[in-house]
Amino acid sequence: ALYILIIGPYVGSRTVVLGLQSVTYNAPDNGIVGHVAAVSDRINVGDPLVTLSTASGRTLFQAQTTGIVCELAGDGHQVMRGVGMARVIPMWDETLDLFEKSITASPGLANYPRRWMVTTLNKCWHTLSSLERQRALILLQSELNHALEAEPKEWRIYLSFANLYQTAGRWDPSLFTLARNLLDEAIKLAPERIELIQLQVRQFVIEKDANGAIAIIDDYMVAHDEYLAPDSKIRRLFDNLRRDVQTVIEVTGGETTTDKS
Repeated sequence: ALYILIIGPYVGSRTVVLGLQSVTYNAPDNGIVGHVAAVSDRINVGDPLVTLSTASGRTLFQAQTTGIVCELAGDGHQVMRGVGMARVIPMWDETLDLFEKSITASPGLANYPRRWMVTTLNKCWHTLSSLERQRALILLQSELNHALEAEPKEWRIYLSFANLYQTAGRWDPSLFTLARNLLDEAIKLAPERIELIQLQVRQFVIEKDANGAIAIIDDYMVAHDEYLAPDSKIRRLFDNLRRDVQTVIEVTGGETTTDKS
């Protein structure tokens, strides 16, 4: 059968995911997704989200809560059992209120809901209105300060906030500088972390220095060549990353863009 799966409580507090829902496919046959709603749509309970066509027919999935469509599987995308098709979150004012309550509820564990908040905002920043982004940025700066007061040497905090500011910088390029500063601090704390190398490459591309991005990749691969087997997952990751940056160079002549499209 096909049914709606409600995501359970996350680390820290039940309030942090109140209303966060995922429409998941749980039948044995593969199905084809058809869009009814669109990302960023404001919807009410019962509004149609997606359809799924399988060998046994076509099923319509409806929203189980009022909110914003944050994620959708690609129109025409084939999905199999257990694959998420859509995600709905509460309206942003409510969502940010819930995150703040969750952070306040457990001061000693507050960095867990902080990181979950940053991850959610990073994935769904494109759904925020201008006023919602302003509120979110004020909250983020405050929570970044508190997060670093609690764990000043935790590189993952720098990573998650830098990643978000790179995303948000597509709407406000002044945030790219903040992303760079956080990333530089993270690299000092954990220079060998692959996640940081990847984010550093992205930062160079954002800064219209694609050749610098290539150099970061090549330097890492040369320094770790004896550990990177030709068919290893890490080598494939960096080969693909280099290929992506090379494509940017070919398409833009070394220039990049902050275009939101």
